[in-house]
Amino acid sequence: MTEHSDELTGPDLTKGVEVSTIGPGQLIAGHAFGEPVLLVHVEPNWFAIGGKCTHYGAPLDEGVLVSETIRCPWHHACFELHNGAASRAPALNDLPTYDVAVESDIVRVTRKRDHGQQKAEGHRARGSCAPERCLFEETPTAGPESVVIIGAGAAGNACAEMLRREAYRGPILVIDPDPDAPYDRPNLSKDYLAGNAPEEWLPLHPREFYAAQHIEILSGLEASTLDVNRRRCI
Repeated sequence: MTEHSDELTGPDLTKGVEVSTIGPGQLIAGHAFGEPVLLVHVEPNWFAIGGKCTHYGAPLDEGVLVSETIRCPWHHACFELHNGAASRAPALNDLPTYDVAVESDIVRVTRKRDHGQQKAEGHRARGSCAPERCLFEETPTAGPESVVIIGAGAAGNACAEMLRREAYRGPILVIDPDPDAPYDRPNLSKDYLAGNAPEEWLPLHPREFYAAQHIEILSGLEASTLDVNRRRCI
């Protein structure tokens, strides 16, 4: 994995860039308000999002633009340009987004948006941002009565989080035999063994995240059998 500096590079996007120098679909890596920012022109719209992937910090200007999404060049995480939502694993967190203004031949970033607290009311379209805290229902009015996910790796974690993004309010239980799950398992064979990653980098989310999302983690317990007819795991 290539190391990238935290030093800000490229143009100061708050001062603007000439529109005539930017082609459709071009990715402009710059900075605004002391943060790396990616400016993208997808006709007829302009977008400004955080410039680094929230998974491992890959530079998104080296990624692939697909319609109004950007794919990370390292592990293929996907983000929505209109709101920064992490719509595909392995990204865990959304990107910041910024307002863009076009005046004459100058396009510039004007301010960083505040997503605010999203309460998961009603159904949100795919690509929605994660709610800061979900509205929990012990007996949900929509969807299954409860959800059990076997495995607290990246896939199980992403499944639980996507349920909350899609406004499911009922009980979610994640079962894993590893007492330390959920953590970033691929990283154990890379930076952690090389001594470049401290232990605090390994959890996929802090425990407070799962409490806020009402996602129960049952670690240190193995589910060996699924009884589909009785809807039980043993």
